Amino acid sequence: MKSSTKTGLKIFAFFTFICGVLFFCVFILPIIATFHSWNKQMAAGRKYMDSLTEKKNLVWAERTQKYLSEFDPKADSIGSKPVPVDLQKLKILRIDEG
Repeated sequence: MKSSTKTGLKIFAFFTFICGVLFFCVFILPIIATFHSWNKQMAAGRKYMDSLTEKKNLVWAERTQKYLSEFDPKADSIGSKPVPVDLQKLKILRIDEG
């Protein structure tokens, strides 16, 4: 191969690598970050539910019934009610029913 062809292939490989890195950073990394935050939310909820005693479990069930009775499936999530303080301490951002 001529040296100009080798140089051209090196430049092509470099730009291909840069495009691959940009694709990863723009498209793949945000998806990974989203799934990671969902996993953290689920872990916080699991930790809270596992820490409930039998007495607190009844309170939790009553609160859940209250939320479900007030739930409007056609309501927008922007107009949702705020998360209670005890759940905010566990870094739970919102409550999804469904």
